[in-house]
Amino acid sequence: MRLFTLLALLVFFCAALPVSAAPAIPSAPSDQGAVSVSRATLGALSPLLTLGVLGLRARMASSGGETLPFYASTGFLVCAGILLVLLVFKDTLGELFPPGKKALDALDVVQNKIFGLAAALAFLPGVAATMKSAVGLGMAHAVNAFLATDAFAAVNMAGAAPHAWLETAASVVAYLLAAIAFFAVWGVSHAVNILIFLAPVPLVGAVLKASRLALLAALAIATVIHPLLGLVLSVLVLILAVKTFGWTARLVAFGTIAATDVVCRLHPHNDRIAAFTANKTARLKKRVYGELSATDGALRFAYRPFFCGPLKVRTLPIPDGLAVMPGIICPAIVDRRGWTLFVLPPRYRGYEAAVARALGGEVEPPTAGHGVRVAIGWVRGAA
Repeated sequence: MRLFTLLALLVFFCAALPVSAAPAIPSAPSDQGAVSVSRATLGALSPLLTLGVLGLRARMASSGGETLPFYASTGFLVCAGILLVLLVFKDTLGELFPPGKKALDALDVVQNKIFGLAAALAFLPGVAATMKSAVGLGMAHAVNAFLATDAFAAVNMAGAAPHAWLETAASVVAYLLAAIAFFAVWGVSHAVNILIFLAPVPLVGAVLKASRLALLAALAIATVIHPLLGLVLSVLVLILAVKTFGWTARLVAFGTIAATDVVCRLHPHNDRIAAFTANKTARLKKRVYGELSATDGALRFAYRPFFCGPLKVRTLPIPDGLAVMPGIICPAIVDRRGWTLFVLPPRYRGYEAAVARALGGEVEPPTAGHGVRVAIGWVRGAA
């Protein structure tokens, strides 16, 4: 995590310091760079709202002769407006219709991904251009120290023009750093959408959305007061994002699969049981995705680190009282104490009996305190 913290500080200083020492790489004013970083942070925290507001503002300020960004087009603004109305309805009157609200919560998870990519396309070039001068200067000094020569005058590669390769490399590195920072912040914001979708009790979404809206308002006001103040707040958000990157990535993966199951109405298509770990089952972190089976009196969990690594297998004895507990969104596999071992994707709703037979357990029928237990389990498992 120290590496991620250093990344956050690097983005801060690259955007805050105007660099004029590298003549081949033009620098950007610090205020303009600070505004670019603040806009990108706003776009990562709430892509739909930020693009809609900035697009409408650009449309109103246009005199008709200049080229407008894609998020100021009529089609984009109409689409964004319709989605915003649906989401406002979901977070207010939608609380009275839980089944319909969960479908809209799943739609919210999907749209946040789509508009997150749109916000990245809109804001990352400006942030990367802001950072390019500082990144290029740092690379030039590194080459200078490595070759023991004057980087700005003597560095050349494969016959390239002086500084041409340095400018290209600085552009690529700056864009990569900006993209990593953007998607780290977007991941934290997207986790809010996922927690709202998974929440088994009402009003959780309103509290989480209000908290994020308050952060958005604070960042926008700070940027208006002074661009550097907005930049400082942006880098604090970035530090928080990179500190929680692992937790956020696993939650985003879990929420993406769960929302896809709901939106596409998926059902199990083979005998393999997809599952996520819970409560550090098998000495693994929460929400590790894999396939679960029962063989030779033990539970076998096969998974790939980061979804693409080598296949690994963990086994654990089948606990006493193993049962599949139905859930509002996701069924869960619990033991006799009610301790959640694994969480199943929504596609297994209605298939609890089949999963129980495959694992040698039983289905736990709903009881008077079932809803309370589900809510407590959600709060405990969200951490």
